Amino acid sequence: MANMALDSWLPRRFASLSDRLTMQNGILLIGLASIAMLAYTQGKIGLLVVMYSINVFLTFSLSQLGMIRFWFSNRKTKKKWKRNILIQAIGFTLCASILGVMIAEKFWEGAWVTIVITFACIGICFLIRRHYQSVVKQVREIEASFTNLPSTHARAKDSDFDMESPTAAILVGGNSNLGNHIFLNIFRIFPGFFKNVVFVTVGVFDADLFKGTDQTEVIKEKTQEQLNRYVDFSSRMGIPARSIFRIGTEVVKPVSELCVDVAKEYDHVVFFAGELVFEKPQWYQRILHNEAAYAILQYLRFAGLPMIILPIRIRNN
Repeated sequence: MANMALDSWLPRRFASLSDRLTMQNGILLIGLASIAMLAYTQGKIGLLVVMYSINVFLTFSLSQLGMIRFWFSNRKTKKKWKRNILIQAIGFTLCASILGVMIAEKFWEGAWVTIVITFACIGICFLIRRHYQSVVKQVREIEASFTNLPSTHARAKDSDFDMESPTAAILVGGNSNLGNHIFLNIFRIFPGFFKNVVFVTVGVFDADLFKGTDQTEVIKEKTQEQLNRYVDFSSRMGIPARSIFRIGTEVVKPVSELCVDVAKEYDHVVFFAGELVFEKPQWYQRILHNEAAYAILQYLRFAGLPMIILPIRIRNN
């Protein structure tokens, strides 16, 4: 669930393995689904075994198909790719055959229920991903308005950074550039107060890491490149800036610990994060958004550190 959430197939809150956001909520969700299935089948073992077996062999078939695709995609770098594809093709054929026979023979004995539930779950995942893609599109439009802002101050240098002056630590993340939006709002709301900016983020591993490709160095480069753009933007606005990041499998715990380290290094620091606010809030938006910022806020409040969450307005389609 955490891996799927990172790829936007499930609510993003499931990507946070710390603070029990995935462990607790995921177990509760699976537990409630199990209770519902037991109530529907009245505990009939034969029906439950049929439902279980279909999804098991469906998973096996998809896994074998994925391995066939993997070896074919890497045929230029893997010497024994033909042998491996043959092995995976045999496995796929066996699993798919068993799946087909089981669906055909047990269709009216519970297989149809499994098919309906499985495709319903797949449909929900596609709807969740579609929503996130729609939000990303709107975020890109917001970002476009900050790309060519004129510089109204002399360019700041790193030597101008005064660690004893008030510092705004801006939490940025993902592939978006909404940190610029937060930056401008900070100096609009608190004109002349903050003298420095520190951009804080965590480079998160995505599902590609588990597809045979080492993404560590790639993630480090992309994260540093993103932070460099933020630092350059702040410097053009006349505010000296620095950046700091870590690499992790999720956001909440690593960035919270990183904020504690930042507070030890910089005096008079206040942390800022952004929250997507929709024009016409819908019930599902509470499930899909805004969990990470408040989880980090809870962590920092207990650590005695100040944090402000600024709104980022999103219009409904």
